[in-house]
Amino acid sequence: MKKTLLFLFYLSMQFIFAQTYKIQHADFRITINPYEKHIEGQNTFFIKMTRRADTLVFDAHERVQVTEVKHKAGRLNFFRKDGKLFITGNFSKGKKYVVNIRFSTKNPKQALYFVGWNNGNKNQVWTQGQGKNHSHWMPFNDDINQKFTWRMQVDFPKNYEVISNGTLIQKDTTGVRFNRFIYELDKPASGYLLFVGAGRYEIIQDTVSGIPHIKYRYADAPRPDRTFSESEKIFNIMPRLIGLPFPWKQYREIPLRDFIYGGMENVTATVFSDQYVANDTAWNDRNPVYILAHELAHQWFGDWVTETSAKHHWIHESFATFYGREAEKEIFGRNYYEFANYFELQKIIDAYKNGDTVPLLHEKASSLTFYQKGALLLRMMRDRIGKENFDKVIVYFLKKNARQNVSTADFKAALHHVTGDSLNGFFAQWFEKASVPSFRLFVRNDSLIVETGSGYKIPVRLFYKNGHYQDTLLLGSIALPRPERFAFYLPDPGRRNLVALQWQLDETQLRYALRMPLSDLDFYRVLKQYRNIPLHTKQNLFLDISAWDYYYPVHSEILLQTENAGENYRIRIASNILKHGIQHRKAVAASFGTVPEKLRKDFEKMLSDLSYEMKENALYALWNSFPSKQKQYLDRTRNTYGLQDRSFRMMWIMLALNTEGYVSREQGLRLLEELTDYASPDWPASTRQTALELIDMLQLYNEKTLQYIKTASEYFYRPLRQQARKMLRKIEKSR
Repeated sequence: MKKTLLFLFYLSMQFIFAQTYKIQHADFRITINPYEKHIEGQNTFFIKMTRRADTLVFDAHERVQVTEVKHKAGRLNFFRKDGKLFITGNFSKGKKYVVNIRFSTKNPKQALYFVGWNNGNKNQVWTQGQGKNHSHWMPFNDDINQKFTWRMQVDFPKNYEVISNGTLIQKDTTGVRFNRFIYELDKPASGYLLFVGAGRYEIIQDTVSGIPHIKYRYADAPRPDRTFSESEKIFNIMPRLIGLPFPWKQYREIPLRDFIYGGMENVTATVFSDQYVANDTAWNDRNPVYILAHELAHQWFGDWVTETSAKHHWIHESFATFYGREAEKEIFGRNYYEFANYFELQKIIDAYKNGDTVPLLHEKASSLTFYQKGALLLRMMRDRIGKENFDKVIVYFLKKNARQNVSTADFKAALHHVTGDSLNGFFAQWFEKASVPSFRLFVRNDSLIVETGSGYKIPVRLFYKNGHYQDTLLLGSIALPRPERFAFYLPDPGRRNLVALQWQLDETQLRYALRMPLSDLDFYRVLKQYRNIPLHTKQNLFLDISAWDYYYPVHSEILLQTENAGENYRIRIASNILKHGIQHRKAVAASFGTVPEKLRKDFEKMLSDLSYEMKENALYALWNSFPSKQKQYLDRTRNTYGLQDRSFRMMWIMLALNTEGYVSREQGLRLLEELTDYASPDWPASTRQTALELIDMLQLYNEKTLQYIKTASEYFYRPLRQQARKMLRKIEKSR
């Protein structure tokens, strides 16, 4: 008991110490030697005491070596314990102090990462504060509620561009070995949003609404580089969607190798994984529009207003996801937007059924909950109070809490100020609980019946045979119109509510439904119900639909439901779909493991089409279907490498090695060496992952590949590290 009380006393003292001062400004002066993975420097914190104290507490993990602490009056005593730096002295309430901490750090465990360096890879250094804590590489205060301005001075080896937050106020290239960069952020932000990065970049700069907009492009980026083709448009869209101008003096967007997330909203300096760097071909498989829009929205939600604690993390991620999708809608259109939301809704429901039951208003909520579920709830909230009121709430909330830390209560206060209603019931049902209402709808006699125990009213649209419809909120049952008038019903039109639905139209109702003027999404939802209908009864209908101009998931569903149909019928279906856009062609390529002769020329065209995923599927299907043309197909695609994971190139190597007479023994050995070398540290983590899968599948274990696996098992990029460690355990068990 005594030990427990001492431990609790120690924790309480840390809490008290952490509340004793407010950082007003910080001056960081660091030198980074990436070849030795070493950082040294001094951090100067300008603080104001909020209460009298004899101890100041900062964060500094074990690899951060603190060599000296001083202030205006001289040196200060300090000691270390459990990742904390305790500085002792006599600090009076209301007084300001300047605390200078000298330090050095060798190879930090996290938060600052060295990519490349000494192995020939693309050399980069970058930081990640959120979730990792900058105190792993320098003395810091990790409290998200500490908001302050800062100046960052970085000395870094020559020939690299150094990037940080705010405005670049000085670049000194007169040093012998190092250049000096000085950045200044003149408006307060939470310290976790601090960023330092370095690499070889070309700089593209323009000005949007008076704000410098700076993009960083790899010198060896694929040409034509489409990565930032929509970036300026997004930068124009977002302030209009949110209703307030961009809140900082300038904005940067920086791709990073092996970045541990999709992107990060460092204040004024968004970073994103270079897996989204795209040429014209990669663009149709993986483009950065959502990532760039999501991180830009964070400059308001997360950077301008910041959560008080992880419990309110939805204020960051739900809004960024919501506005990221809204920006996508303006760029890619309504169908893209509605289908993206629909598929995310299905993931939320499936996750709940599989045990994801932590509510949104909880620090342990999943990423799916904080991001996609929260964004869906915001759309439901907007539907409930109306777009005009919703937009007013956002503007009021952001203005009132500008540069402050906020909680859910602050947002509810904004709701009440604008609408007179804090939506307490809405928050209680959707934010404080994780349950997903479930409904079963069916027709019995002349009534539409809904079974549910939640008391939640489900929106239902009743369609008439003359094409008109009637909307209603259904709880329990409703009498249907007379049979000569009634056509079918559609629960939750537009799929806008977080509810699980079980419903099935009969064949007569389905035929009416597919001839009504539905949105593409609702048409798709009805079409999925045809999975329960025998093929012979829907063949002619599906032929018609395959020729109609629907969004590509509709045609993907047609391909799925006809995959076991006769060859001639499938050819007719595919031929119709191929007349549409590139995503439709991708769907056809993915649905045929073997290619009928009548589709051969169409698939051969795909080898030159603008999608690496399509090329990969088409090449395999053609190679598998026409042995006499295998060498021709391989010749045509010899110089295609694909997305960053190099899956196309590795498949090409596998096909080349399995094509009789295509490569000599020496050429085959070189191709095998190329294949295994993709697992080396010279390549991005995604490439290494693909290569490790093939090494394991083909049992290509030797001294070199085992070393690649061991190196990968120690790498900071978690998915690669976990994959390699799993392989090592498997190898160990087999011995």
